[in-house]
Amino acid sequence: MEEHSCDLLVIGSGFAGLWAALSAGEAGVRDVAVVDKRSIGLTSQSRMAAGATVYCLPRYDPGLWADTIANANGGLSRRDMVRDMLETSHGRLEVLESWGIEYRRLPLLGYQTMPSRGLEGVRMLVVPGRDGAVGGAAVVGALMEQVRERKRGGDVRLYPRVMITSLLRRDGRVAGAVGVHARTGEPLVFKARAVVLAAADCSFRGGYACVDAVTGDAFRLAYDAGVRLCNMEFLFSNTGSPCYGFEGTGVAARRARFLDRRPESFMKRYRPEGDTAEVCHIVQAMAKEARERNGPPFYFDMSRWPGRYITRRMLMSVGNWCRSTSGGSPRKA
Repeated sequence: MEEHSCDLLVIGSGFAGLWAALSAGEAGVRDVAVVDKRSIGLTSQSRMAAGATVYCLPRYDPGLWADTIANANGGLSRRDMVRDMLETSHGRLEVLESWGIEYRRLPLLGYQTMPSRGLEGVRMLVVPGRDGAVGGAAVVGALMEQVRERKRGGDVRLYPRVMITSLLRRDGRVAGAVGVHARTGEPLVFKARAVVLAAADCSFRGGYACVDAVTGDAFRLAYDAGVRLCNMEFLFSNTGSPCYGFEGTGVAARRARFLDRRPESFMKRYRPEGDTAEVCHIVQAMAKEARERNGPPFYFDMSRWPGRYITRRMLMSVGNWCRSTSGGSPRKA
């Protein structure tokens, strides 16, 4: 097998993986390898993110925000970890800004913020941009530029298109990983003093679009290496259903209704905003309806929507679903 050695092996190249590689360099690690089963930094879910991010600026109370997140999550939240993330978030924002990321600002008011869905009082900064890119692409671009700079200095090596299949163990400790090149099929061995798993989400509750695309590779690798998985209920801080993509964007619920198995509308019984409530409240309401044997199934009724509105106004606002491949006008849905 083709062998490589490093001090730190990072598996995954989204926000977490790239940030881990850079943080290791700041901590003095001089030999970091980043492995991804696709292109480094270009094919992760992070790059596809919209980019609205919760940063707890100094004028906000991290304790209050941590309590809000815990309450919205039905109590399934490690408040100490959430609070730590909030308290350190402003420092991460300052680092990203030093790398050229600019979040949208308003004259005299500073950062433009918007409410974080389902988290009353928690605010998000919006539309990160850099060199013409926006959202997750802008943030990943800034991270990749820093990684490439470390690569030129010889501190970081990149291994794209390598699917890691198992972790190596020696004397009860992880000592590297084994993988296969996605194009050539050749096996590779990475010997490492430490391994960071940053290979996407794995959650039974998920969160919004693309949740069914995450594979949980890192969790399986850890499990097969003998790690006891626990606290899996804390993996996502806003309760959602396992497959809540199009509806979860919130756009669709403006004129639609959630119905139980009878079928009857039920959201008004739980939230004053009814069917436009946040995802976490909708899912919790469904759970209560299921306890009363009113579901599943549950239905998403869009019969009151004009077809032209769905095609032109709504679908085009969610990822350009109807745009033709030639870049012309939208096709009919």
